[in-house]
Amino acid sequence: MLTHEFEWFSNFVTPVAKGKNWIINEIKWSEELGTYLDDAPSELKTRIELGLASSKIDDLGNPIRRYLEIFLKELALNLEAKLKFQFNSDNEHRMPHELLMGIRSEIKKCSKDFTAHFPIMDRLQSSPLLNALSHGGPFNPKIADLKAFWADITEMETLFVCQTDGCKKPKLSLRYHDNVANLIRCGGNHLTYNWKKS
Repeated sequence: MLTHEFEWFSNFVTPVAKGKNWIINEIKWSEELGTYLDDAPSELKTRIELGLASSKIDDLGNPIRRYLEIFLKELALNLEAKLKFQFNSDNEHRMPHELLMGIRSEIKKCSKDFTAHFPIMDRLQSSPLLNALSHGGPFNPKIADLKAFWADITEMETLFVCQTDGCKKPKLSLRYHDNVANLIRCGGNHLTYNWKKS
């Protein structure tokens, strides 16, 4: 189904189609690529890791930024992080720094034990790469900078995504919150943290 009606597509079609296991994507266009679909997060991750392994940093910054944004948006949703209200188009373009602040704030309110993991978030927030990797900016990072930044992203990811082989629902989410034990967990109940809902 093709449509350019953003509100109709995002508010009506997408929720119905996702409920029927459809893959939802947006056709984009750029002068250099023409018409294209965004890579899925797993494809982005593979592309990034291959580029880092071969030290090919050309056009690697933007995929790393996109991967981080996708991860942080999903994490903010799963933790029900409170962010300033914005309309749909602005809401979709939230920057990593803003998402990290909202996620940290939610963790600080809900999980005293989890604050021990703040140093990894501090490293990401204080990295000059956090907002410098966007949209073909003039910043030219070195391979060591990109590898260190990617290592921080993947380390943070392991805090929120279950690493147990075969876990069917590995992402930490309030959907799996245990109100009695005050725990947040993955869908397989392998990865758990104390979490008192705010």
